Amino acid sequence: MDSEAAGGIRSELVSSEYIRVPELVKYIYQGDSNSVGNLLQEHPDVINAKITSLGTTALHVATIAGQVEIGTKLMELMSPEALAIQNVYGRAALHYCSSTRMARYMVEKNENLVTIADKWRIIPVVSTSQWAKTDLTVYLLSKTPFQLLSGENIGNGSLLLQWAVMSKMFGKSCTPSLLALMFY
Repeated sequence: MDSEAAGGIRSELVSSEYIRVPELVKYIYQGDSNSVGNLLQEHPDVINAKITSLGTTALHVATIAGQVEIGTKLMELMSPEALAIQNVYGRAALHYCSSTRMARYMVEKNENLVTIADKWRIIPVVSTSQWAKTDLTVYLLSKTPFQLLSGENIGNGSLLLQWAVMSKMFGKSCTPSLLALMFY
């Protein structure tokens, strides 16, 4: 059932699992930080809410949309634990990050984010390595416990190596620290 709240913001309680706030998603994708801020001031309970049928939060949306400034403002309003909210795929917002700056802020606020495996047991350093951003991969790799890339978790190590090779991280932009971290 649709309802219109103060300020003309529509929200729809779809189920006990999530509340649909289409304006928030639209504002985030458009990079309209003023409208995002105004909406969250009027409806602070939405900051940690799952706002899509896939269980994504506003932070997931900002991360996927590459809206670093909005994502940073959202993280300032969220508790460290809220950064770990997972969508239906078991992914926290860090799994979708393509910005080293945003990832650094997330991990500084909650260092356990690097250990969250999705429903396929993929950890953030592996899922973000597909963006071929060496600095992001090196940063997350430096924060990820080695045991999450070896032993019974060797699948993560193998996938990380595969993405690094496919995205040519071993080319001119590859740093010795990336090699050392991957083969430590």
